[in-house]
Amino acid sequence: MHWPHTGIPHRPPAIGRTAAVSSAHQLASTAGIEMLRLGGNAVDAGVAMAASIGVVEPYGSGLGGSGIMLIAEPGCRQPIVLDFVGPAPARANLDAFAEPGSKDDGIRATIVPGAVAGWFEALRRYGRLPLETVLKPAIELARNGSPMSAYLHRYFHRYEDRLRATETTCRIFLPHGRIPEIGEFIIQEDLARSLEKIAADGPDAFYKGDIADELVSYSQANGGLLSREDLASYKPDWSEPLSGTFGRYTIFVPPPPSSALQWLLSLNMLEAAGVESYEPESAEYVHLLAEVFKLAIADRNRWICEPGQAWRHLVEKSYAIGRLRDFDPAAANAVEPERIEPSRSPSWISPGRPTP
Repeated sequence: MHWPHTGIPHRPPAIGRTAAVSSAHQLASTAGIEMLRLGGNAVDAGVAMAASIGVVEPYGSGLGGSGIMLIAEPGCRQPIVLDFVGPAPARANLDAFAEPGSKDDGIRATIVPGAVAGWFEALRRYGRLPLETVLKPAIELARNGSPMSAYLHRYFHRYEDRLRATETTCRIFLPHGRIPEIGEFIIQEDLARSLEKIAADGPDAFYKGDIADELVSYSQANGGLLSREDLASYKPDWSEPLSGTFGRYTIFVPPPPSSALQWLLSLNMLEAAGVESYEPESAEYVHLLAEVFKLAIADRNRWICEPGQAWRHLVEKSYAIGRLRDFDPAAANAVEPERIEPSRSPSWISPGRPTP
């Protein structure tokens, strides 16, 4: 079966009368729908799905993760941004990451976990349901088990060496000394207990209670940098979104540390290149999209960590016009965005649409 205009050979379109949710896993989406059925809103559903994803797709996020929300109330002119991407631990410095790769992999790469504080703050300000109700699906999935999916099975095979490197991880995810087969249930009792404590006592259970003690004890015993002060002092931030236009549409995205500004840059370049004149799904169309996305990622990587708002020029229409000079309709840039020479300064920009 092939559905028109989707390009997807086997999945029918999702259809609903009153509401919709979306996540990377059907069990997490079920948790979101359940919140709506109980009278909750999109924020209740989003938090329920985020907590459930941490159970059924543990490689994605979870209690140790972070996130960003764009929340729009009915009739509002623009959404508001909740940033719960935690900072680096206070003890992090260049000397702490002298060992090659330590800032990218392993326990020293850990940031202060922001997810729990972010979930609670979103629910406090916008949610309708109590925390224990919103976390109940994740608790049940952790305690009763969730089936090994084909996607998770591939992940476990890809990173089996990492799973085996840590005793606790190996005990939970390789319970019989092997990767569970597709359809086998993975039970996470410790996670269920942690979620129950958070549901009962709020974020203090995670940032100031027994869970915090265990996190810091394990981190310090294994060379990590996390401290009790890092956890106890963490607070998520509310901020204004970035915005841009594409044709008659206005697009809102979170500001850095989110990488979403690359999509505003991408849309500006596509608009300047006249993407609407390309035949959809043609080779020229796909090439334009691929090259524009690579250029945007390269610029994001170059500017996003600069002090202040050094990245601000990336979302200007004039910058996109100038950056398109690096688009070659007959050749591809390097596959790795890091190898694409990024712009060094917005000062070289001059008006004028490039010729694709």
